[in-house]
Amino acid sequence: NPDSRETADHSGPYLIGAALVDGGISERTFTPERYRAPEILDLTQKISLLEDPQYTAQFPRAFNCRFEVALKSGELITMHRKNPKGHPANPMSDQELEAKFLKQVDYLIPQEQSRRLLKTLWNLERLDNINEIFPLMLAPEFA
Repeated sequence: NPDSRETADHSGPYLIGAALVDGGISERTFTPERYRAPEILDLTQKISLLEDPQYTAQFPRAFNCRFEVALKSGELITMHRKNPKGHPANPMSDQELEAKFLKQVDYLIPQEQSRRLLKTLWNLERLDNINEIFPLMLAPEFA
């Protein structure tokens, strides 16, 4: 039952419910309109988060996640994934990193600025002055 952005982004049941209702997690997921949305909050009441000691023992070398969904019919659907994309054992490609980065910043800063920021980040070790990067991170209303 998140009541702030901070509690929303640390609530497994909320994140699962929001992903199911909205089809994924985005910046919008952490707005009051979404973390207080009745359709998501109702669903979170049906979600339990339980530790599996075997999974805990493997962490952080391996990151396991298992979902079990009990349908109204009584059927149980189970899905298990190990080491999601981005885990050291399943790294993202440069192209995947770029796509994720741009998805996160394109709503905050103009597209041309986000591309320049990305290019600068890829070449961070070549910067003469680290202060060159900071103006590229400012949203227009703060520049």
